[in-house]
Amino acid sequence: MVSNEDASFFKGNLERRGIDTNPICDYCGSGREDSQHLFRFCNLAKLVWMCCPLQICSNDDETVSLKKWIQSYILLFNSKDGGSEAKSDAFLATLWSLWVARNERVFRNESKHARAVLLTIDRMIRTAKHFKECNLATGTNMMGICKPPGFNLVQLGAIRDHVADFILQIDGSWEKKTRKSGGGWAFKEQSNARYREGGGLLWQCSFSYTS
Repeated sequence: MVSNEDASFFKGNLERRGIDTNPICDYCGSGREDSQHLFRFCNLAKLVWMCCPLQICSNDDETVSLKKWIQSYILLFNSKDGGSEAKSDAFLATLWSLWVARNERVFRNESKHARAVLLTIDRMIRTAKHFKECNLATGTNMMGICKPPGFNLVQLGAIRDHVADFILQIDGSWEKKTRKSGGGWAFKEQSNARYREGGGLLWQCSFSYTS
């Protein structure tokens, strides 16, 4: 999602598609809100990148697309860290935290400044580290279940005094031009390693129907 520079949820793109909206960035008021501005050129983004553990100058080359910019840093971190994912995790946590701060401004009218974004980055890094170190058999989080960062535990069924010993994953996508959508699911039981999967193609009129 981050690297899709033509995504419709940015205000600059909404205006270009004929939707009546103010395309100017809600935080700095000095540029149109698109992916490049939000993640690299906004005053908030520049300050966060310089103050985060990576200390990156995000506007060093404004001719580079966001997608290329992200790819270059991921490749750089992978080559320098010798297989370690610490810097890549910090980079992705920074992108995600900027996106969260933007949505809180737009949908909740909560203005998050650099310090709040940096605290979110630190929390995301620690959560990712805990998840990678967590063992399903000896997990220390709620009910001994180790779940991916940002995921909530959902109780399926009427009995709530225990946790089912399985993992269910579901995902889907939709193509606007053809209106084709696809979905898939995977089911795994931890006790006996039994695994099932399925999915298929559908015709849907929008992304929301696919979801």
